[in-house]
Amino acid sequence: MKKKEIYSLVAVLVAVAAFVAFAYGLKVKTSTAQKDASQIYALIRDRVATVAEQAKDTLKQLGDEEHTLSAKNDDCAIPLAAYLNEKKEVFDVFLRVKPNGELDCTPKSAVSGVSFSERIYYKKVIEQKDFVIGEFLVGKVSGLPVLAVAQPFFEEDGALKYILVAGLKTKWLEAILAENNKFDETLIVEIQDASGTLLSYFATGHLANPGEGRRVEIARHKLFPGASDAEVVIFQKT
Repeated sequence: MKKKEIYSLVAVLVAVAAFVAFAYGLKVKTSTAQKDASQIYALIRDRVATVAEQAKDTLKQLGDEEHTLSAKNDDCAIPLAAYLNEKKEVFDVFLRVKPNGELDCTPKSAVSGVSFSERIYYKKVIEQKDFVIGEFLVGKVSGLPVLAVAQPFFEEDGALKYILVAGLKTKWLEAILAENNKFDETLIVEIQDASGTLLSYFATGHLANPGEGRRVEIARHKLFPGASDAEVVIFQKT
């Protein structure tokens, strides 16, 4: 075999070996990323379950507070403001919503002209007549990303009286995502709500810009199966 042919054969073998090594490395990297993605999802899912249960208890307690449900308009803001001040590390806002979905009052004051009738949590409360986990969204009142939860309260005859809504701050979610440095650094974790809005990391308070950079979706799971329409979507940078 001539030297030239030998060199060509060696070059081919080197290229094949490099490709095999690259493919193997990519497989290992993808496998690790998928494993990390599963762990991140489990952390988020379990934490959501915990904070939702705590929020349910808080809303029921708030409903038992004097004047919370009986006060009219502006007076309603007083107990809501006091409770929010007490729980400000966890909650971003409390709202009292009328049966028709119109906002009745907030911790700041009575509000008119704001309707939540299209919100997922409102529709679920009307349908289920029980505590519901809504969606991750940017609040109409606060303007900040929150996890919305809602608890209905009824008259003695069974008619819906009011819905108390809480916006859960997302510090706990930020903490989980901040731990991402323990995992594959190429992962991007986002929450996708029912309307398709991607809320990236919840660290900046701004909506993500879908499509920025090159990335591949490697995991998609229901945030809290059976109780929320939001999904955890995990991408890998490419």
